[in-house]
Amino acid sequence: MKRKILLYSENPAVTEMVTSATVAYFSDTVDLDVCRSWSCFTKVKEYDLVLYSGKDTDKLKGLISDNKSTDFCYLSDDIDSAIYFRDLTNCYLSGTDEASFYMFLSNHLKTVSIIGNLSDRNLNYSRELNDLKIIDRAKLLLIQYFGFSEKQAHHFIEKQSMNLHLSKKMIAEQILKTYDR
Repeated sequence: MKRKILLYSENPAVTEMVTSATVAYFSDTVDLDVCRSWSCFTKVKEYDLVLYSGKDTDKLKGLISDNKSTDFCYLSDDIDSAIYFRDLTNCYLSGTDEASFYMFLSNHLKTVSIIGNLSDRNLNYSRELNDLKIIDRAKLLLIQYFGFSEKQAHHFIEKQSMNLHLSKKMIAEQILKTYDR
């Protein structure tokens, strides 16, 4: 999936550098939109990353606080502005040369990919934990209603799962529907 990046730049040199580096190195993984007016920020939620190289700090500050799901990064050679924006965005790229930008964007894309993979794994673990909770509740009902031991209840659910070609969770849900009041 391509990452959507918005570049707002008042500096033509920065625009040229970012555009050429993105086309040269990231054309298969990144869609880059370039804008020079604030009107483009009405659709900022559509972007994964906003690169900002401008002077209007108040507008950007409001934009960042209103859009928590979009990453922002400030591109500048001005150290005073950089310190301000580093605190605001947690991302600041000093220098506007192609090598620095390549390293930044490469690392950013890798980081986003890793975070996405971790989020997917976390979601899978949450589902598995939820399934185990349902199965444990069903075992408890089997213990209460039939006097099974925990091992017998577990074996019963496994055996039903194999015999009926259903998941243990589905068997547990049927037990809960039948006996949980």
